[in-house]
Amino acid sequence: DPVKCFLFVFFFFFFYLFFFFFFSFVMKFGAAFLLLFVAFCFAENDIYMAGDFLLTVQQPDYSLDHVASIVSYDPDTDEYIDTFDGGVFLKTGFVNVLEQTPLGVYGAGVFRFMDDDYDYCNSVLRYDNDEDDFDGVHDGIYLRSGESVKFIAGTKDSTFFAGVFSAIEYLDEDNDLDVFVPNIAKINSDDQWSLLDNSEAVFPGEPLISGLACSDDYAYIYASSVTTAGTLFSYSDDDGFTLLHTTPLIGDIVADDDENVIGFEVTGSSPSGTGEGTYNLVYFKNNAYNSPTSHQLFQIVGNECENATVSLTPTAITWNGGYLIAVPQVSG
Repeated sequence: DPVKCFLFVFFFFFFYLFFFFFFSFVMKFGAAFLLLFVAFCFAENDIYMAGDFLLTVQQPDYSLDHVASIVSYDPDTDEYIDTFDGGVFLKTGFVNVLEQTPLGVYGAGVFRFMDDDYDYCNSVLRYDNDEDDFDGVHDGIYLRSGESVKFIAGTKDSTFFAGVFSAIEYLDEDNDLDVFVPNIAKINSDDQWSLLDNSEAVFPGEPLISGLACSDDYAYIYASSVTTAGTLFSYSDDDGFTLLHTTPLIGDIVADDDENVIGFEVTGSSPSGTGEGTYNLVYFKNNAYNSPTSHQLFQIVGNECENATVSLTPTAITWNGGYLIAVPQVSG
C-alpha cells in the first residue's frame, strides 16, 4: 500500500529528527532537563513544579493563597493551582522579640508561616486573648537576608516596630508599588500599617536605630546615621518628629507614663560599653529633654571585668511608679 508506506517513512523520519534534536539539546543543557521532561510526561494535564520558592495565587474570589515549594500549573487556563494545600515547608523560623503593648502582645522574628495549618504571615505575630493563642499579622514586615526587627513598643493608638528592614507587604499592596520603609513603621488596632511622618526631615532618612520606647502618647527613638551622631527623638502623629537631645547612649531606652525617658552612658577610656569607665543613668525629664541629668551607677577600673561573660550594659524597666535597673556585680 503506497499510502501506508509513505506514512511509515514520514513518521520514521519525523521521530528520527525529533529525538536527534531533543537529545542534542539535552546533552547541551544537561540531564536535569531530561528529569523535568519525564515529570511533564507523567503530569498528564497539569505541570508540577517544585523548588525553593513562595508563590501567591489569586483565587476566583480575589483572595490570596500562599504556596511554598510545590505547585501545579494548568496550561489550558494559564493558572497556577494550589494542588497540595499550601505546599511543603522544610525550614522553621524563630521569634526574637516579644513585647506587651497597650494594643496587646506583639512579637517579631524571622518566619513566614505559623500554626499547624501553616498560616501565612510575614515576621509579625500577635496574641489573641479570646482564643488564647498567637495569630500571624498578615502582610507584615518583609525581611531580606541579614535584616531583623529589634524593637517593639506601643502607644495607646499604635504599635511601633524598629530594626533593620525596608519593606512591609501591606504598604506595597496598598500603594500598588514598592514603598521604602526606613527601618521603622507602626500598625494600628485595625492591622493597618503606616510610615512615620517625616515630612520636615527631622529624622534621618536611613536611620540606624538602637533604642525604642513609648509612653501613652509618644514614641521615643534613639537613632543615628552615617552622618549624624546618636540622638533622642520623640514622635506623635500630631507633632511628627521632634529632636530632643544629641548624646552618646548605650543599651536600651525606657519611657514612663509621665513621658520621662531614661538611658545609659559610659564615660572614660572605653565609651563603647564593654570595658573600663563610669556607667551612668541618664534621666531625660519631660519638658526638659535638652538638659538631662546623670547619676553614676558603677565604675570599672583596671582589669576588673577583663574576662566578663555577661553584658556590662545596664538594663531597666518601669516598675511601681519608677524604674527597676539591673547592673552587673563588679568586684576587684
